[in-house]
Amino acid sequence: MAAERPAKLQKLHALRHSLPHMSKRALEAVLKDVKDNGVPEFCDHRHMVEAQRLELQQHNVFGPLLESTMMTRMDRVNQQPVLCVNSLSYLHAVVTQGGSMTQLVLDKLATFHNDYDHPWNLILYSDEVCPGNPLAARTERKAWMLYLSFLEFGHAVLSKSQAWLTVGCIRSNVVADLSATISQVVSKVLERIFCSDNADPVEAGLPIKLPSGDHIRLYFQFGLFLQDGGAHKLVYCIKADSGSRFCLLCGNMFLQYSKDADGRNDNDEDEDEVEDGLICSACTYSELRLSTDSEVLASVDRLAARAATCTKAELKMWEQASGINHEPHGLLLNKKLRDKNILAPISQYLHDTMHALVSSGCLNTTIYLMLAAAVGAGLPIYTMLEEYLSNWVMPGATTRSHLSKLFTAKKAEAYKTPGLLIP
Repeated sequence: MAAERPAKLQKLHALRHSLPHMSKRALEAVLKDVKDNGVPEFCDHRHMVEAQRLELQQHNVFGPLLESTMMTRMDRVNQQPVLCVNSLSYLHAVVTQGGSMTQLVLDKLATFHNDYDHPWNLILYSDEVCPGNPLAARTERKAWMLYLSFLEFGHAVLSKSQAWLTVGCIRSNVVADLSATISQVVSKVLERIFCSDNADPVEAGLPIKLPSGDHIRLYFQFGLFLQDGGAHKLVYCIKADSGSRFCLLCGNMFLQYSKDADGRNDNDEDEDEVEDGLICSACTYSELRLSTDSEVLASVDRLAARAATCTKAELKMWEQASGINHEPHGLLLNKKLRDKNILAPISQYLHDTMHALVSSGCLNTTIYLMLAAAVGAGLPIYTMLEEYLSNWVMPGATTRSHLSKLFTAKKAEAYKTPGLLIP
């Protein structure tokens, strides 16, 4: 037996390196399953795809799990099919299959009462991502991602990607060819959830059969959009910084030209300096007048009414003044969602705190001011930071010294072995 062991180990080693790359743990699991259950009758990759499609077809309680939704193209005439996930069937599938999502829903149902009078709040998060090397100039794979979750899960759970359901992955070049771009996509996703012929999560709840055989009804309404400023701008079809009314939440925030000491406009002498003269008169929170949901929707309706009678030039001026772009296929003009009172643009507006604080946010300025104040107070703050950071050591495999030693060794080996190339 001792003599056979090296041969068996060599056979395993040869098998591992003859197959496409997989981790040792993955190969171990495959071999153990084959040893216990035998080799499956179907092994071809086409059979795997067929089996996957068969599994997806089983989760069709509220319609096909993957379905094409017709959306209007940029010319506002032609239609284009866009593949999306049926959110209701997807939610039903992940809860009925058992596992972490099933347990999470059951735990939260024990904490937060759920019925017609106490519905949960659905969160929709959307952002544009670029798979692959983020520093590369090629962005052909850039795509819009849409995720759903529930506010009742709590911030500790929502900080984990496993708590979010991916309901959309659409190439950015496809979205760019649609009327109202991502606003129409989000509009259709919400419409398929709350205006479906197969279920009504607000009025009747979503019936779900648990793995144990018990039945529950999950009531939920649309709670909020969680997005950064760029996504909010495109989803709400607002002009943001390029509009005279640049803040959707504030009803009295308008850009105006600053005046110099003589009372003249800063841009009177040089039209190229118009942007430099734009300011906002409000400086404190008490000076703001916050908008309401009804005011924003009324503003959108007034702009749509003017668009039917005015010229393109006049419409452009109204858009600039109101800070809203007129998009007939945009979210805020979706008649089905408006009729069911699903949309509340102000109440459902939540800015992604990562962008508000960290990514191009106020945290950089705050840290700078804190360090400046520490230096002004005579504290050796930078010496303290240097000593603190010196305690952090990167893994040896990624340090510059390690890579330098590795390159030196390869270079020395190349000198000894003619024809050996240095990577």
